[in-house]
Amino acid sequence: MDGLFLYICRVESLKYNMNMLKGSSIVSNYESDIAGDYGSSCNKYRRCSMNYIKVFIFAILIVGCTNRSGQNMHENEVEFYTIDIEQCLGTEQTVLMSDIADTVEYIVLKTPDEVVITGIRQVIPYGNYLFIRARGVIYKFRKDGQFVRQIGARGQGPGEYLIAASFFIDPQKKEIVVGEPNQLLYYSIEGNYLRHISRQFSEFALSDSLIWIANYPGHWEKFEALSLTTTGDTVSSIPNKVYGTGQDNGYQVAVTSRMSAPFYHYNGHAFYKGFDDNDTIRKLSGAQATPYAFIDFGKYKLPLEYSPGTSGFATYGYKYLGVPFISEDADYFFFAPENRATGASDFCLYNKKSKCGFIVTDENGQGITDNILGGPNIKLFWITGEYKIGAIEGYQLLESMEQGEYSPIPAFKKQLSGINDDTNQLIILCRNKQSKNK
Repeated sequence: MDGLFLYICRVESLKYNMNMLKGSSIVSNYESDIAGDYGSSCNKYRRCSMNYIKVFIFAILIVGCTNRSGQNMHENEVEFYTIDIEQCLGTEQTVLMSDIADTVEYIVLKTPDEVVITGIRQVIPYGNYLFIRARGVIYKFRKDGQFVRQIGARGQGPGEYLIAASFFIDPQKKEIVVGEPNQLLYYSIEGNYLRHISRQFSEFALSDSLIWIANYPGHWEKFEALSLTTTGDTVSSIPNKVYGTGQDNGYQVAVTSRMSAPFYHYNGHAFYKGFDDNDTIRKLSGAQATPYAFIDFGKYKLPLEYSPGTSGFATYGYKYLGVPFISEDADYFFFAPENRATGASDFCLYNKKSKCGFIVTDENGQGITDNILGGPNIKLFWITGEYKIGAIEGYQLLESMEQGEYSPIPAFKKQLSGINDDTNQLIILCRNKQSKNK
């Protein structure tokens, strides 16, 4: 019962301040994408209402009695994860690629001379194609790396965008949805412009028939996320806990990692992680945002008085960490805690079964040990139902091969011979491990 008591307190603390409100504005920082620059808390839990706990425990006891009378309850039906960052960074473990993937393939992106692919921020496989966001532009490739076309164009006319901040593919409508800070643009899978919605925001995801948009939660923003109808009307919101604190240096500046991704998708659902400092992951279902996991930053939690946009951040930000992105499969969460000032990061996994996290490393450095191709360790950023995906610059791949002790298989060794400093950034497709029971 003590464990139940702590669990209730934790979940209730995560539900704090989730109201149904309206309104939004965004000030965001995408200049690094335009330039092509590529780089890489635990707050005390709020006390629960004793009345709530008593009612909840009473309900649990009733369910328990029902269970003993013949109905089976499954412990994992309501799963909740707590990712302890201090514990993760204090533990190291080697993970073999063959344990999580069946195949590994490096995709060389072949483009016309005027198209250079670097600074990849997002990769979505769809059918026989790969859709890639790099330097604020969306591109379509075949899975063999052959260039097909650019989606949309840079500009301010119909069907154009200044910078694509994020994108998503709606498999039901077979549409590509591209978001920039002032609008959502819709294209067919073939790349033809269809329509747009005007709205200020930073990042977005689709959940059922609604659009969730995220704002960088500076002290000037009233909400950190909103759900909207397809016509742009607000349905629900997640309030910004630092709104109106007045902790600022006179500027509205969003300081985020270049790899920040406040939304991700897993197992057919959208999830809201929020930006770097946010510690609550919520599972989205229509207008609902249910607490799903908690990132316990511990001593690495950035204090409110040092939030980005304050004078304290420039002085003390280096002491704290953020988690700019997170993704997951059935067994692990994949993430990289990053220093809020320097950008230095550690590639980590959290084992859902053991409830423990760790830095993934071996004698050659951080990343998944590639015992399939015999190449350098691989860091994975995007997880889909079919693939785990990474990206690496050609020159970085060659440097890694020279610096580490690797034994590449002949086919991979032959592929490496065709890579040079001018090669576009490569996509690493790792096909997910198939169940032996299938």
